[in-house]
Amino acid sequence: LFSSSSGNEDFRTYYAGLYRDGAPGWEATKKALRDLAALCRERGIALRVVLLPELHDLADYPFREAHEKVAQVLRGENVPVLDLAPTFADQRDPHSLWVSLDDAHPNAKAHRLIAERSAAFLRGDAAGAGGAIGTGTAAPPAPEGSSPGRNAAPATSDPASAPDR
Repeated sequence: LFSSSSGNEDFRTYYAGLYRDGAPGWEATKKALRDLAALCRERGIALRVVLLPELHDLADYPFREAHEKVAQVLRGENVPVLDLAPTFADQRDPHSLWVSLDDAHPNAKAHRLIAERSAAFLRGDAAGAGGAIGTGTAAPPAPEGSSPGRNAAPATSDPASAPDR
């Protein structure tokens, strides 16, 4: 709705602003992701995250930076991440993936693509969705003098080789 009433540039600016450093929503989201990762570690749950693309402009995806910011937070918690945005770049007609022309939520076709492109990663198969896709799971270097968190998994650029927790 926002994009159809305000134009693509306003839509992109709006979404990019949601991930601006210091934005209250983004700060709350980072905390929620870290809390989720900690809770899963404590309970022995293997957390894996699949990032889904916003379905308006897939060929020239405008939210790569936002995806990378989310992936960075998760990688900092040693959570395997699969970014599906690059795998949707071949979809030349984004509207064919929408539930309706005024609702860009994924339809059955989009859900099938999501399932096909993330199943191996979510299972933790060795082939894991064809190896590293998008942001992968390589953890950023730890700050000097810090130690890895409890139950930290080794950093990897291959989502399939990341250990389950």
